[in-house]
Amino acid sequence: MPGGVHSTNVNKDIAVAILLLSNIISSMDHQINLGIQVVPVASASDGYPIIDACIEIIQKSGIPYTVTPFETVLEGRYTDIMELVDQLYDQSLARCEEVVINIRIHAKRSEDVRGSDKTNKFNR
Repeated sequence: MPGGVHSTNVNKDIAVAILLLSNIISSMDHQINLGIQVVPVASASDGYPIIDACIEIIQKSGIPYTVTPFETVLEGRYTDIMELVDQLYDQSLARCEEVVINIRIHAKRSEDVRGSDKTNKFNR
């Protein structure tokens, strides 16, 4: 049905997808915060070494991070951090049959996100 209603709807869908993709790509150059929690489905004695190995990978990555009791917060470019997340995923499953990885991302389309902007007012 060339030029018909179906073709127009498809063209609109493609235009929307391109716009969304361009927004995502442009925001990838901005700094984000990502909180990651690696939870091996294992006993504590088997799980903690896996978590320690993941934190060691983070430490060697060069990406700024803060380790907390419940998650590790990373700060950097989206693409760099997602490469690191992929490494953590691979490392976790290489050492454990089952793992739960919780991820939270704070990003802005047209500016950097910095953890210090959110927490400085609470630090003395």
